[in-house]
Amino acid sequence: MRSTLRPSGSHGAFTLSPAESSQECPRIQGLDYHGRRRAGRSTTDFVDFISKTAASLAVCMGAASAHGTDSSLIVSGLQTLVCGFSAQAVVRPASIAGALNRSVCGGAGEDSYATLFYACVDSLRRELCYVNAGHEPALLLRKRQSRAIMLESTGAVLGLTHRSSYGQRTIPLEPGDVLAVFSEGLAEAVDILGRPFGSAGVLSVLRRSQCARAADLVEEILDAAERHAGWGVPSADQTVAVVRFTGGMDETLPAEAETELAYAVARAC
Repeated sequence: MRSTLRPSGSHGAFTLSPAESSQECPRIQGLDYHGRRRAGRSTTDFVDFISKTAASLAVCMGAASAHGTDSSLIVSGLQTLVCGFSAQAVVRPASIAGALNRSVCGGAGEDSYATLFYACVDSLRRELCYVNAGHEPALLLRKRQSRAIMLESTGAVLGLTHRSSYGQRTIPLEPGDVLAVFSEGLAEAVDILGRPFGSAGVLSVLRRSQCARAADLVEEILDAAERHAGWGVPSADQTVAVVRFTGGMDETLPAEAETELAYAVARAC
């Protein structure tokens, strides 16, 4: 029998709502994190941080696309649902994506869909577990050798069909590793020659300022995208979230654990 995930209270969720650009969030042991949404001409993005335990954090980012429906309504509904689902004691990222997909299929219009990136970062287990439902691939910059991993899709966009299924992937972490999640609006910011900012623009900032605080990295990424595309209000929301695993710097990742990265379908940038 397949269990049904139902939303509960949203205790522990710290949300960057459409009316907010950024906010201070409680301290999570072993993690430095920050997020910000730069509003575009229409509201399409959301980003949430959800405290799971004193040493673990869920970071989720999504975007809605709607025809004939105000996308901000879908964004608001997704935020409420993801916080409610996440409040349960033990829940897999893939289960959250599946539950959200059923909700979008049942409640939004036929031409409406949403993307989602949801990751649980646990500083005690020293791992990141994520699901990506058609969202812009996130970047994990590993401190050792400055190696970049793209966290690509593990399932279709939300709202495509009730039959969609979602996988999740787990990656071991080392102190100093940095996760950067960003929206399509930021990645597709183009310069006067039509060249997108892309993941390469995000990675350039991460490598240049790898030791910076999460809040500073978020601002540097947004500023770099703005300089790339020129000043002015972006046509789409530009949203960034950064999580740094600070951890104990005296431990390194066992060699055998490095092989698990192959399971993440990692691609070097």
